[in-house]
Amino acid sequence: ILAAIAQELVTQLPQVELEVLSGDPAATQRTYGLEACDRWSLRCLWRALRRSDVLVQGGGGLIQDATSCMSPAYYLGVLLAARIARRPYAIFCQGVGPLRRWLWRSLTVLLLGKARLLIVRDENSAELLLRMGLRKPAEVAGDPALLLKSASPEETRQWLAGTGARLPEGYWLVVPRQVAGAEEAVAEAARALASLERPVVVMPFQAADETLAREVAGIAHGMALPTPEDPRIGAAIVAGACGVVAARLHALIFAATAGVEAFGVDYDPKVAAFCDAVGYPHAAQPALEHVAAWAQQVENGENFLQSQSVERMQSSVRHAFRRLAELLMRAGASSSV
Repeated sequence: ILAAIAQELVTQLPQVELEVLSGDPAATQRTYGLEACDRWSLRCLWRALRRSDVLVQGGGGLIQDATSCMSPAYYLGVLLAARIARRPYAIFCQGVGPLRRWLWRSLTVLLLGKARLLIVRDENSAELLLRMGLRKPAEVAGDPALLLKSASPEETRQWLAGTGARLPEGYWLVVPRQVAGAEEAVAEAARALASLERPVVVMPFQAADETLAREVAGIAHGMALPTPEDPRIGAAIVAGACGVVAARLHALIFAATAGVEAFGVDYDPKVAAFCDAVGYPHAAQPALEHVAAWAQQVENGENFLQSQSVERMQSSVRHAFRRLAELLMRAGASSSV
């Protein structure tokens, strides 16, 4: 998401300077070439806000308390700090909810209602905000990752050479996620793919999933790749697959933008919603025969992906970036955080 936001903002506003609140500033600077500061340091956060003209918060599912209270506490806290620092802020292509606790619901309505620009990434988030009492309707756009350009073939080859891996021809790609329920589902899907003739490659999108990726690769008698730091590399490897089975939303997004067929393991409503929107089949616990049948249909040339739906989503994200660029220009922004 960060890569896509940086890519599009710099394209539309070449003079803009970006600074990122990051859990690992050194890695952010190395991977994206952007200035970064420690998101957990109150001093760094405050200084970054004071240096900036506008705070841009997004995308992703940041304001939700399904996993823990840390997420809404932190991200709403950053918005509150921006208010205290008298800095305008934009909520950009975020997912909102679920929010079960009254405190987070109330603070969300209060702080998002003060945003100079409020764009959410799906209709469910917009409807939730209205039900919670937000007076102005949020705009809706897709995920910024829909516009991310993949790495070049040469960049991808260099990365693969650095890992010591060599991709086989015509591979199925499996993207796992270490979350309750999804591990077994992905393993079953990989087992189904292993029954076919094509090789299976397993690639995690986050380092926390690497152990699971090796286990799944063992089940499928395939190969496991390490986590690519640069998401453009991940997008390129997704684009090179003949089909993708994924428990990660962004793997499905990369597949859709590359025109690659995919099967979603919908551990989360956002995965199911995206799959429904673009035509991908999905299931929380896909049976072996379902994945095998899907893979055989893909082999036979059947198309599930609805390209026009993907193009409409991409158009909505481009419009969202134009709206954000207009806000930055109105604010006279030369620096955003």
